[in-house]
Amino acid sequence: MRATSFHTTLCDLQFDLAQLQQLSDHDLAFEQELLQLYLDDFQAQLKRLQSAIRATAWLQIQQIAHHIKGASASVGAILPAQLATAIEQQAQQVQRQLSGDNIGDIGEISALYQQLVAQFEQMQQQICPMLKPSD
Repeated sequence: MRATSFHTTLCDLQFDLAQLQQLSDHDLAFEQELLQLYLDDFQAQLKRLQSAIRATAWLQIQQIAHHIKGASASVGAILPAQLATAIEQQAQQVQRQLSGDNIGDIGEISALYQQLVAQFEQMQQQICPMLKPSD
């Protein structure tokens, strides 16, 4: 695998390549390993986030979105980090507005979640074929 094509794909997906390379100390194999771990975790967190959204569990939505934001930022995945930030902030805002048994509007969070899922699927389609199979 040539680093050039791998890095071009990441740039096309709006990755901060400098962040990933700094984290990996410019080691292509380690970059690939980090991204595989990131995608595996991202997929698991999306499932948890979907359940939290369905349950309108505002604090849980915030915590999961915060986790996705941090993991995404650490590997340089700019758009997922931005979407997760927006979900976290929206859940915080709704939670602050709630009083008693009111149920906040989940519509905006659901729309952001769908964008996050679409971004994950795009990353998975484009990055996974370039990752080394695990032994």
